[in-house]
Amino acid sequence: MRELEMLAESDPLTGLLNRRRFERELIRHHGKHRLDGRGGGVLVLDLDGFKDINDTFGHAAGDEILKCVASILAASTGPSDLITRLGGDEFAIPMPRADRDRVRAVADLLVEQVRDYARSLDGAKRKLSVSIGGAALEAADEQGVDPVVAADRLMYDVKNTGRDGVMVVGRSEGPRQRIRTRVEWKNRLERALEAD
Repeated sequence: MRELEMLAESDPLTGLLNRRRFERELIRHHGKHRLDGRGGGVLVLDLDGFKDINDTFGHAAGDEILKCVASILAASTGPSDLITRLGGDEFAIPMPRADRDRVRAVADLLVEQVRDYARSLDGAKRKLSVSIGGAALEAADEQGVDPVVAADRLMYDVKNTGRDGVMVVGRSEGPRQRIRTRVEWKNRLERALEAD
């Protein structure tokens, strides 16, 4: 039974935990944080340029890159951090014992490690990079936002502002105003297109 459970909760390509296990662990971790203020955080990562690599070099090359990135994530995080592959080229890392500074430090390290790895690749594969959004649970709770949703939105903000970087929710910063601004601009553009 234990072996079947392990198979059901792991990604067959990378050997990392899968989305199912990620969601279960995050619920458990967030519950502990709310009970005893233990802290913690979460990172959401997406590889930049991965679709082009798959399209140009094939899925075997893409699979090899995913396995190498999984190894980089494992080598760059702590023993209590849970590295998961959500699917495709998206990963998440619940960090049970991290505060905002550690969430940020690990995210910055991962960006650098992926950059170093990309420099070892040939041709168009060198364009590989990673966009990361992060949230400290305490900061997300204070702002009334779901930490995974906040981290995911920030990861897309990184992608939309040039990729290859990090944004993290902290005590004094949050995604609410940025989201509100984005919605306002979307509405303005839609009205302008309708009026045209």
